[in-house]
Amino acid sequence: MSSLPFKCPVLAFMRDYGADAQEDRETLEWFLDEDALTRLDSFELKNGTHADMLLVDLTGRSWRVVKLTDLGPEGKGLGKLLFRIFSGHRVRYDVQEEEPLPLAALKERICASIQANPDHWRDDEAVAGEAGPPRDEQEMMDELLLSVRNARSMLELIPIMKDDIRI
Repeated sequence: MSSLPFKCPVLAFMRDYGADAQEDRETLEWFLDEDALTRLDSFELKNGTHADMLLVDLTGRSWRVVKLTDLGPEGKGLGKLLFRIFSGHRVRYDVQEEEPLPLAALKERICASIQANPDHWRDDEAVAGEAGPPRDEQEMMDELLLSVRNARSMLELIPIMKDDIRI
């Protein structure tokens, strides 16, 4: 699909976005495959959420996005229209390799990002007790941070941070 110098899955440290975005916060996202990484919706494209993001692969090697090129919607006819409506655009990244992030440094950066943006990580349903007894918000945050700090590999971090994925 492209000439990216790494294989997915990759962890992305992205600029904070949305109505309550703050410049000193970053958002974390896992991209499990290249298709997901190179497909942006119109909001992401318009707000530059992927510009200047830092990508870290399973070995700790990292790359900074230095240029993002909009390749437009894929397909022809109805397929192109549906792709534009539901998925936005396909993009190409030009990246520059940076210093590798050792696992310990990566876990601390992840924890700092989680703590700086707790609303993104809050499980409102658990706090409200919708699926059992209500949970304490700080207790759940502490458990998440401990899980990140106890991870022994990048691969172990994926299901901790992306609860719909089990590897």
